[in-house]
Amino acid sequence: MAAPAVQLAELPLLAQFYDVARDVIPVDFGGDAPPEMFPGEFPGNGDVWYRKSMARWFRKIVALDHASEGYGGVLIWLDCDCISTAPLPLSTLQSAFDGAGLAYMKAKRKYPETGIVGYDLAVPGVRDLLGAMKEHYLARAFERYPRWDDCITLELTRRRRGAPRSHDMATRSVDGEVLPYTVLAQYFHHDKGLHSRKLGLLK
Repeated sequence: MAAPAVQLAELPLLAQFYDVARDVIPVDFGGDAPPEMFPGEFPGNGDVWYRKSMARWFRKIVALDHASEGYGGVLIWLDCDCISTAPLPLSTLQSAFDGAGLAYMKAKRKYPETGIVGYDLAVPGVRDLLGAMKEHYLARAFERYPRWDDCITLELTRRRRGAPRSHDMATRSVDGEVLPYTVLAQYFHHDKGLHSRKLGLLK
């Protein structure tokens, strides 16, 4: 059964965030921040890219907030450039969580890879974790950090006091890649930047 499509631009949370942070959102993404605030272009400008693209990352928060409303099961975030290569067995999904409320991929990376993240909303504290990620942006707490993306946001909120137990699915990180070293490796491929390349935003 097909799931209904949702237009994120029509959800109130996105408009609320633009009201809060329009001055640090680039004009290219619908804000008022001038280009001089974000000098340089990806991939050579390091953390500036993660600040400049912050409004893009926040759309993940909007989507998760909408999807979790009135739902109490397992919620899996997949980036739109993630490709399913085989049916995912329930036993593998259970192994990915290992009884935790959050399943993520990090290994030796400084911050998690957030192309695939699992949230078990039946576990106490997981819904609060989603709320904490949302508040990180709405309260403009992101401004205290060099990066404003969802990777650092997930790391900060999962490590806060009272957060639910989380399980790192990744056993290794090779050149920043972690998905190939998880139980999900044979079921998903993450073609990072697929759509940005098609749009000419990345080479």
